[in-house]
Amino acid sequence: MDETGISTVPNTTPKVITPKVKKTVGKISSAERGQTVTPVCCMSATGVFVPPASILPRKRMNPLLYKDAPNGTLPLISDIGYMNSHLYIDWLKHFVKHAKLSTEDPVLLIADNHISCCSLPAVLLRESYNVSYSSNTAHVLQPLDKCFFVPLKALYSSEAEKWLVENPGKVIALYEIQGFFKKLIVPQPGFNSKKKFSELQVLSHTTLTL
Repeated sequence: MDETGISTVPNTTPKVITPKVKKTVGKISSAERGQTVTPVCCMSATGVFVPPASILPRKRMNPLLYKDAPNGTLPLISDIGYMNSHLYIDWLKHFVKHAKLSTEDPVLLIADNHISCCSLPAVLLRESYNVSYSSNTAHVLQPLDKCFFVPLKALYSSEAEKWLVENPGKVIALYEIQGFFKKLIVPQPGFNSKKKFSELQVLSHTTLTL
């Protein structure tokens, strides 16, 4: 399991080709400051992806914000758009539903040591679901962090740039962001999850990483 922050205003923009004599290039940007959305993804070493969760910076849930979301997306909201201990419980139930684990077929969940994952209710819930938790693994045993989110953000920047060109005068808002995720939060061509787990010495077929 892993999560990342994506802004409605991309942090990087694609390269622009102009005549050699041109020193500056003007373009319309989405906004000076964007809003951060947190996609939460999970995959197994065999290439099975749990439907993502998407955390929006909202105080009230609005189903219209998720109308274009990837199939099975778990809609979540928080004041600043980040994971917290309450949302982690919701995600864990979502994970158990799709991982189809049992006493005979337990699961090792690899995640970082964020406080949201370490609350007492979260620990008790994992125990009740036979989920073993490997903490303190951030940036070491994270195929998603190392090999999935980097190309995801690059593709998002490219899609956002294209959207702005096709919709002059408009800005990317929270209503559009799920449509981007539906295109992008899928295994990209050439992505070999088994190879990525192997590189990190995590090969058990029961292992999933968030």
